[in-house]
Amino acid sequence: EIMPSLVGSEMCIRDRLLRARCLIESEIAALAATTRNDADLDRIFEALTTMREQMMNKAANEAADRAFHLYIAQSTGNSVLLGTVSAMWDQAQGPIWEKIEQHFHTQELRQASQEDHQRIFSALVARDADGARLAMRGHLERVIGEFAQGWRSVSYTHLRAHETRHDL
Repeated sequence: EIMPSLVGSEMCIRDRLLRARCLIESEIAALAATTRNDADLDRIFEALTTMREQMMNKAANEAADRAFHLYIAQSTGNSVLLGTVSAMWDQAQGPIWEKIEQHFHTQELRQASQEDHQRIFSALVARDADGARLAMRGHLERVIGEFAQGWRSVSYTHLRAHETRHDL
């Protein structure tokens, strides 16, 4: 069993991680809009297409989501930015994260992410740095909101299960 204090600590780290991604990846998207080339757009589009085609396959959809974000970072030509984004994604792993994702990784929310990603891609194609920044920020702020809802649901479920065991 996961102790409530550990869960709370882990959730705080996850929230900070998502907020850091929002800050950093928004600026990466803006830079990518000015540095990307056609081959970069092809890779990003391929990931976007795979996300759409794999909407019902959670694992494949998530892998394509990660690739989408990494390809944007790669298109800046800055290996440190690519490594930073990769490291942030690597930190969002583990049983607590997976449990929260179960509560908000629905068809409806995957569709919302797909629409967010399409806005980001369109801004990249148009070489619109401000548009790419705002689209990425909007996407990750929406994810942060979903995460908070998922956390409240997991927290409540965990608390009720903990109270029920102690009432016996």
